[in-house]
Amino acid sequence: MRTKALLVTAASALAAASAMAQVVSVNVVGFINLTVPPNGYALVANQLNTSDTKLATVIPTYSDGGQFITWDNVKASYTIYNYVVNPPPDYTGWTDASFAPANPDWVPGMGAFLFNPDTANPATVTLVGDVPQGTLSVTLPAGYTLVSSIPPLAEDAVTAGIPTADGEQLIKWDPTKQAYVIFNYVVNPPPDFTGWTDASFNPSTPAYAVGEGFFIFNSGAQMTWTRTFNVAP
Repeated sequence: MRTKALLVTAASALAAASAMAQVVSVNVVGFINLTVPPNGYALVANQLNTSDTKLATVIPTYSDGGQFITWDNVKASYTIYNYVVNPPPDYTGWTDASFAPANPDWVPGMGAFLFNPDTANPATVTLVGDVPQGTLSVTLPAGYTLVSSIPPLAEDAVTAGIPTADGEQLIKWDPTKQAYVIFNYVVNPPPDFTGWTDASFNPSTPAYAVGEGFFIFNSGAQMTWTRTFNVAP
């Protein structure tokens, strides 16, 4: 998945804002381009505030046969929404798995899969809205949760301050290989290694792009990923 964000401020605003004694928040409009491969899935994120953060507002139109897929942490299962295009007076828009009209939430901090049904061409979806600011929190309950950074920043897990516990996993999606990529967090007494590793337990810190979602597997009690992001005028 390729992503591109155009913001009125640089990505380094996060570090600069944290050092300021007083920060004045202003509305900053941005856009994020999400690219979904042909006949494939991309794990994406909405990192902009819109009028109601409903799917039909964030992505009002899409390809016939496309899908938006969320994860239910409680049921530990996926929820599938379809985009259908039918001539009037039939319905055109998002539906649930039974093809009844549906309009789920897609708030910043929530990851989701997009499926592109076109077998020849990638799909590009442009998200437009206000950049989230202030104290921003993502809940990480026990088990698997499909999340994203709320601020539209490209970072690694350490820089982003994702809370950690022994046995935790951060699971990305490779849109080229159409496969999951697993990172583990391990805690070992010195002199052994403590930190993020790849699937073979070699030291490796996961990173994500703007507009990218990922799974967190929380092996313990609920945690909260909280950070402060403000854009100075």
